[in-house]
Amino acid sequence: MTLSNQKSKIVNPQSTISKIGIIGAGTMGSGIAQVASTAGCVVKLFDLNQAALDKAKASLEKIMT
Repeated sequence: MTLSNQKSKIVNPQSTISKIGIIGAGTMGSGIAQVASTAGCVVKLFDLNQAALDKAKASLEKIMT
């Protein structure tokens, strides 16, 4: 849930988010990717370090299959 700055009301954006991009494939980024994917979102994970991307991909494939 997030707080809207304009009218100070609580809004729930969960129902409108279907795609998510995550910058950083470390522990936190891959964890967010896992949760978002499990929730049904299409996830794109970005990192400048190819080794980090490879490690995150292997870890996520192991967990999610």
